Amino acid sequence: MVFNDDVAFACKILPLLLQKLHSVDSESIVFSPTSILSELSILYSEANKVENIIGKINDLKKEEFIKNVIQSLHRYKETAGIQDDDIIVTIANKLFLSLNNDVLFTPEFCEFLKKPEFQAHFQRVDFNSKVALTQEINKFIESSLKTNQTTDIVFNEEEEEKGDDVVPNKTTNLIIANAVYFIAPWNNAFASKKEDEIFFSIPQKKIKMMGTIVVKKMKWNLIQNEKWDCVGIPYKNFKAWMYIVLPKHEYSLAQLLKDITNESFLKWTKKDESFFEKDNKFYALIPFINISTNLKLKEILKAAEIKNVLSSKSQNFEIINEIFHSTSFKIDDEGSGAKSIVARYAVLQNSLRYTFNANRPFLYFVTTNEMFIDDNDEIPKMPKNLLFIGTFC
Repeated sequence: MVFNDDVAFACKILPLLLQKLHSVDSESIVFSPTSILSELSILYSEANKVENIIGKINDLKKEEFIKNVIQSLHRYKETAGIQDDDIIVTIANKLFLSLNNDVLFTPEFCEFLKKPEFQAHFQRVDFNSKVALTQEINKFIESSLKTNQTTDIVFNEEEEEKGDDVVPNKTTNLIIANAVYFIAPWNNAFASKKEDEIFFSIPQKKIKMMGTIVVKKMKWNLIQNEKWDCVGIPYKNFKAWMYIVLPKHEYSLAQLLKDITNESFLKWTKKDESFFEKDNKFYALIPFINISTNLKLKEILKAAEIKNVLSSKSQNFEIINEIFHSTSFKIDDEGSGAKSIVARYAVLQNSLRYTFNANRPFLYFVTTNEMFIDDNDEIPKMPKNLLFIGTFC
């Protein structure tokens, strides 16, 4: 199952990313397991002589994983092709290949990348020109994300004395650039906005938040236990969902992330409307989010036991020199980057049993979902991709 692969990958990568932060409770990050795996999957499929490239993440034989790769890429394309007006998902990958290495990057390999099931984009470049390369990578990422923000992928000139470990250099063979773009309106827009709400991060700060009263017919999800509360907020037509996992006051985001497993996501995404029995309703207050993260992933992937995807006859030859991953994620009272009119519910603010107030560091993630129709209504069947995961601090 593709969602399980995405989740397993996220559970490996997220703790390693957070280790690089000064404080889990003070720095926000976001990345896309789906888009990273889409690129690694393409390269994996061509690595005929490399075993266990994905490490212990999937515990599958190469042939089984390639089958999953094809299925996964088809799902990515289906997701990217959603035709519900304002819902747009774009996963953009590009391989920057050395102009000076025709041994590894043969015409056969380049033709492989063009196969209909993969359709990988690549560009032959001169890695000796750092300025030109930086411009090409940043231009690709900025155009893929379709934002007005500029990216900051740079190569550190001060590290020149370190020699061949610095990327790029005369021995650089392959750099991967990867970006994801997502627009979707909420199924029901938030009813109110609040300025200058206190957010209990380190240090405390004032942020803009949005609020709404949630009733059963809005089909939100709410799951609670002794350590966290999790709300699931549907995007338009329930084709995507945002989940916010809020640690209880006596718990913390750091503890939540330490305990995270594949089973955690099964709990958080399980459909549960039991709270809304007897017409219960609750008030939800969540932050406006506008986060961009640019990551260099190679060392993190190695630490996660994700081996080099391609190799020459020499076991120590590393063909992937760096992987750049750029993600921008934004939500407001209309949705994720959406500027369309969506339904709002007017509900009397009495008899509220519960308030979900995301005023402290939390985990969030976005899934795309399959649908089915039962005797009562159309409801989400199961997540199919883990499009984003991040922390808000």
